[in-house]
Amino acid sequence: MAHPQRWWWADRRQADGHADDAADSNRTSAFLNVRVADIKKIYEEWTAKGATFLTEPKVHSAEIRAYVRDPDGHLIEVGQSTRRPA
Repeated sequence: MAHPQRWWWADRRQADGHADDAADSNRTSAFLNVRVADIKKIYEEWTAKGATFLTEPKVHSAEIRAYVRDPDGHLIEVGQSTRRPA
């Protein structure tokens, strides 16, 4: 199955914008962003497969986002753009 609107990138900045390795697991030093075409569908599919999201999909200006952790505890941001292609 092709996912033409899916992009991946890692962001090593903390919430305050500093690129710093955090020893405290409650601080984010890096996270993975997964851009999807249908966040509701992904949320339902991943939840059915056992994923426990930290948040439900929520609208944030130009995108809808939800957060989940992988089995090792790494933060993953799942997002769907709400902008329409030009």
